[in-house]
Amino acid sequence: MRNLQLLGLIVSLSLGLSAEAWSAPAKKPAAAARKKASKKAPAPAPTPFERASKRTEELFSAFRGVRQGELSDAEKAEQDALWKKLDGFFLWDQIVSDALGEHRAALSEEQQQRYADLFQKLLRRSTYSRMGDWLGDAATELLPGAEGAEGGGLPLWVQVKVQWASGREPVTIGFLWCAAEKAERICGVTVNGDSVVKDYEAQIGRMLADLGPQGFLEKLQARLDADAL
Repeated sequence: MRNLQLLGLIVSLSLGLSAEAWSAPAKKPAAAARKKASKKAPAPAPTPFERASKRTEELFSAFRGVRQGELSDAEKAEQDALWKKLDGFFLWDQIVSDALGEHRAALSEEQQQRYADLFQKLLRRSTYSRMGDWLGDAATELLPGAEGAEGGGLPLWVQVKVQWASGREPVTIGFLWCAAEKAERICGVTVNGDSVVKDYEAQIGRMLADLGPQGFLEKLQARLDADAL
């Protein structure tokens, strides 16, 4: 025991400490203790509606970045990247499938695959290229509340009021956000309460009735070639 006390005294002297400091328990710095006491609890995770609302704001911001007309090579590269970013907001496969709806039986499996490819390209091109010009100087306002699954989960609707300074009639657009890999994506759209997908389904039905399956597909190809819906 005496040897241990002597060793402690030697070490204390070599470090410039008193013998009392060697034997006294270490004390936490007051600043560290205050910092630990003031540490805030983590913020609550955003609700599905809050996440979908944020995604909606990001979508409109991306739409406003779309440019048309003569572009330099650098600008074309920027637009290609922007379009790929916009792809991350939509469940195009589901939208295209829902638009075919009850008319699915009119097409063979091969024709359905061709329809899906053509119609998705048409919708993607029309939506991305025109939304920026359509919005123009419009102000967008996310409306409160949401209609969705029980308990506030997905899928749920986010409504956006679009108003133009020029005095054009305001429009309310609804986006149905559905669960998807990595982040929520849009699987349905309404304009002033009317379903865009249901309107597509009605148009497809009329074209199939007038043109038949093959004529319908040729019409889609012609519209895609003409870069118009």
